[in-house]
Amino acid sequence: MSVAHVLLGRPWLYDRRVKSCSRENTYTFQHEGKNITLKPSNLAIKPTKDVQPTLSIKEKALEHRLSILSPVDFAHELQETRVVFALLLKPASDYTPTPLAEPIQQLLTKFSNVILDDLPDDLPPVREIQHAINLVPGLQIPNLPHYRMNPPERAELNRQIQGCWLRALFVIA
Repeated sequence: MSVAHVLLGRPWLYDRRVKSCSRENTYTFQHEGKNITLKPSNLAIKPTKDVQPTLSIKEKALEHRLSILSPVDFAHELQETRVVFALLLKPASDYTPTPLAEPIQQLLTKFSNVILDDLPDDLPPVREIQHAINLVPGLQIPNLPHYRMNPPERAELNRQIQGCWLRALFVIA
């Protein structure tokens, strides 16, 4: 996955029929009838060895490709460029759960055999779905994906349905 997939998003690229050239690292698309080409930025500004001028905050950021800004500098950049991407790091805190009320503790203790200690990440597949199969006398069960079963099970179900038809257990609607 390239950076363009993260920043622009695959649906954006697909919807605009963006053409990418891997060799030149460009993306070309049409916007309001004009061809627009996104080219890679050339942020690598390196001063020569013999000349070492004092660098501004922006030039230091371009040189190191990392910018740690004070709130004042951040506000200045925001006013100047109108588009700023910021990453805010926050230390992880230890999570301490709040104690449960006494009535809830008693309920949990009382029904401890019902509540699982380790819950699964997702729900188990629903196996016993109740549904109706539209039956027509004399015809086979429809061979639809949700009715699919292996041949022995199908033969047994057909045998049971035929028996029910003979005993008139079904009501024709």
